[in-house]
Amino acid sequence: MLIGYDSISCAREFSFASPLVHNLHRLGCFTWDKLIKDWSGSIPVWNDGEDLHLPQSMFPLWTSVKERLSSLGIIRSGTKDCLVWSLQKANLPVCVKHIYAEMISVIARSPDPLFPPCLWKAACPLKMIIFSWPVFGNKNLTWEVLQRKNWQGPSRCAMCHNAAESNLHMFFQCASSLHIWYDLSLNFGFPYLIFTSV
Repeated sequence: MLIGYDSISCAREFSFASPLVHNLHRLGCFTWDKLIKDWSGSIPVWNDGEDLHLPQSMFPLWTSVKERLSSLGIIRSGTKDCLVWSLQKANLPVCVKHIYAEMISVIARSPDPLFPPCLWKAACPLKMIIFSWPVFGNKNLTWEVLQRKNWQGPSRCAMCHNAAESNLHMFFQCASSLHIWYDLSLNFGFPYLIFTSV
């Protein structure tokens, strides 16, 4: 059970003050078992403020919380708490593929109006979908975007050196890009179009 998120089942009204939760999290105490020094049979013996390395200002608050915890009559049943990935299935380790799949499902549930949701399910490599996402949102690192972030530089297109490098220019107006679009239209038989926006 997580401190600050999960309540104790025998006392739903019991909660920590947010400054105490913040200090415990900052010190690496995220689960309830980190607050327990030892077990006296099935009854927990709670850590002192010094054991938890809390700041002196938190000692009185922790002492009152500890007294309330001791009066709740909490007993041990089952195994000790541990952090578990929500993505973990059948006790297998979580890998990067699971994280990407979860990210995509979250994004698909709250789609970006500039990026068509159907593209997240396109039958192409995931790296291509992820590459196209910032293109649709004008977030890829062209000089136009970098200058908005106060970067200094030439701000010219690296391929044609004729115009300012922007999202639209890089993909649809540069001579090199136009040549690629022309070759694709010849080879795949789609009409050659001049695009005015992404």
